[in-house]
Amino acid sequence: LKYDLSGPLWLPLMGAEAALGDRRQPWDWKGQVARQENPVVGLSWFEAAAYCLWLNSTRGWEEDPKSGPYRLPTEAQWEKAARGLFARRWPWGCVWRPELAIHGRKPELESLAVVVENRNLSPFGVRGMAGNAWEWTATEWAAKPFGRALSPASVENTDPIALRGASFSGDRRWLRCAYRVRVFAGYWGDFGFRCVRDVI
Repeated sequence: LKYDLSGPLWLPLMGAEAALGDRRQPWDWKGQVARQENPVVGLSWFEAAAYCLWLNSTRGWEEDPKSGPYRLPTEAQWEKAARGLFARRWPWGCVWRPELAIHGRKPELESLAVVVENRNLSPFGVRGMAGNAWEWTATEWAAKPFGRALSPASVENTDPIALRGASFSGDRRWLRCAYRVRVFAGYWGDFGFRCVRDVI
């Protein structure tokens, strides 16, 4: 799997160079490639946004009139996908079930198997929205949820972005569908992402 941050897809992302410097791969990339049952983490917001650009360049989405380009979900879209229409506390329901979420673990000691993620389903059938990896959204952080959606071309290194979902090292409290944190776009840690697109 080639991972190159110097290509033309990075040019529209104005804060990427300041955020990443000489960095050209996610954290521990060789180790992550070897653990294909785990989510990819160690990604800044810029890397997540650039992946969506790359994915669009390979899929020819503009040829399909019923769908839009791939992008990061807004914070509101992420939460609705996790909670459904009836405001579940966790994606699977309102009763805590520790066997359905990967949290409170050290990644170097335990494998984060996708078997758990396959049982962790939201009302819309979206997998793994509680635990495993924090997920970047396309929403600028605001004191109240659901701030403005961001244009990738306007994001700076220190812009605060909303993350959702918590990670394998997180506390149980953080796995609630409504829980949110803010992180600068150029930071990276237990952060991953998922792509969405509009369907007409």
